[in-house]
Amino acid sequence: MKKPNIILILVDAMRARSLGCYGYDNGGTRTIDRLASQGVLYENCFTCSNASDPALTSMMSGMLTRSHGILHHSFEVNAKELKTFNDKEVRLVQEVLKENGYGTYGLDFLARWHMRGYDYYPNIKIDRTKRKKRLNQLSRLFGAVGQKAFFKKIQRSKVVRRLVGGFDSYLNDEEITEKAVEIISQNTDPYFLFVHYWGVHKSMSASLDDRSIDSYDRAIEQVDKYIEQIADAAGEDTVMVILGDHGESLGEHDIWFDHHGLYDPTLHIPLILSGGSVPAGKRVNGLVSITDVFSTILSMAEIDYLGKTDSIDLSKCFDEEKVPIRDYIFAEENYYQDKVCLRTGQFKFIKTVGRDICEMCNVRHGESIELYDLVKDPGESRNIASSEHSTVAEFEEQLKELIGS
Repeated sequence: MKKPNIILILVDAMRARSLGCYGYDNGGTRTIDRLASQGVLYENCFTCSNASDPALTSMMSGMLTRSHGILHHSFEVNAKELKTFNDKEVRLVQEVLKENGYGTYGLDFLARWHMRGYDYYPNIKIDRTKRKKRLNQLSRLFGAVGQKAFFKKIQRSKVVRRLVGGFDSYLNDEEITEKAVEIISQNTDPYFLFVHYWGVHKSMSASLDDRSIDSYDRAIEQVDKYIEQIADAAGEDTVMVILGDHGESLGEHDIWFDHHGLYDPTLHIPLILSGGSVPAGKRVNGLVSITDVFSTILSMAEIDYLGKTDSIDLSKCFDEEKVPIRDYIFAEENYYQDKVCLRTGQFKFIKTVGRDICEMCNVRHGESIELYDLVKDPGESRNIASSEHSTVAEFEEQLKELIGS
């Protein structure tokens, strides 16, 4: 039987609650909504990290951050993490697909270990790790003279971006779409195409005066139009997977236009499968993780994977719309602050395990221990940790088993 072509579309920083198919009534996600209605939508999918490097590594490997070793992001990924990642011989989905006869194409800009296993990967004009290091050096320089707050205000300006490079150093979303359509039209079956759109993230990287909820919505509307071009070129027989790597806070918990904090606006991501043998009109309610993309793609490619994974094959859950899939979601943050969390269907437990002052906002988001009843308090506004000692103790014990602290 012919193996399906598979297109994985990641929209950087796209949160679930800003899409029409997830209940938002102020957006323009006509194509994404249509694909959701023609396929399977996972209502409760969550990322395991709120930063791109660890989140994408988990998505492509099917392993939690603590399993594959990449905990931090960009220039903060240290030699110890890279050694752990290499020593564990982590396998990425495109590598497995390539070994099983797939042509592999990555339209991405993260480079480094992310570019392994692709037949095609674009040339990157500037190394983003070096760019981040330059930004960090400038931040320390301004901080030494008491002007760190001023630097935060100007770091997204055109002048600073010219000095250190930035999003303009990569293919933009329009160019990515053109290349994707070209790959689809010229390719022989079977192929795997990874498309990483970053225009939504870029809309939040503009100057403070240019950032707004409306600009975020319009950026998602634009990427929806690009996805339409890819879907039209690919045809109905191609399996399409659409998701975000993390969400975005648009004022919730006083976090504006960024994705730090382990609250649901940042962790809750869309996940939609359509095309090929994917059934139509399904909405699956159970908890699922970004790690589950790995096993699901390999299963749909009819590949039996015997390596280590924290991933679940979601194709086995297509007809079980109300059946629990996972007991909990584990997620962590190691970029601007150090926190870990466990999320069940009812509770969210967050614990500080290192830095408790957010390096982006210079404030403490929440307390060292947080517990929220998501059924009674879906906005995570009332910390009940001080009154729910037994529940906190249960989560503490579970975290100890997972991370040793």
